Amino acid sequence: MENGQLTWVAGFIWNIADDVLEPTKQAVLRMNEQLDKAGIANKDAALGQRWFKPVKTPKGTHYEPLEKRGGHKQYFDRYWGERRAEFDELIGLIKPMTTEQAEIVATLYMAWNDFCIRGERVDDDIVVAEVLNNWDQSKRRISEDRWRKAIGWMQEKGVVPRGFGSETTRAPGSGRTEDGH
Repeated sequence: MENGQLTWVAGFIWNIADDVLEPTKQAVLRMNEQLDKAGIANKDAALGQRWFKPVKTPKGTHYEPLEKRGGHKQYFDRYWGERRAEFDELIGLIKPMTTEQAEIVATLYMAWNDFCIRGERVDDDIVVAEVLNNWDQSKRRISEDRWRKAIGWMQEKGVVPRGFGSETTRAPGSGRTEDGH
């Protein structure tokens, strides 16, 4: 898998992690809070992990494997092992995607999930309009038909948000106002 694809896979997985990992999310947040209170800014170093290194480029962040790649398995198994089948299924769906396909699914998922979080009525038309009109202008390079087909694929595969987590935030200039609309 190319670094760009790995970045999209990682981003997509964490964008829907609130749905899949909701039961254990609080434990992870508590650990993060404890490290913050202890004044530990570099949490990876504090935990002694050397799995991947984020590398920022003009096109975004990608992750390079480090010497302890795979060391996450014990932690994954401890906290989320009972949900391994769900992760494996999700990764199986994402792995063959191009970067653009992963971008489409991740963007739709986040936009759709935002509506669910707010308890608003949502349908295909609303989600597609949200992405094309209120997200970054670069989303317009993708045809409306592709966005709609992707929603159908997501529904068919069960990649459907349930309104967990926080609303998506985007950088200034993304076409959305401060209140997210």
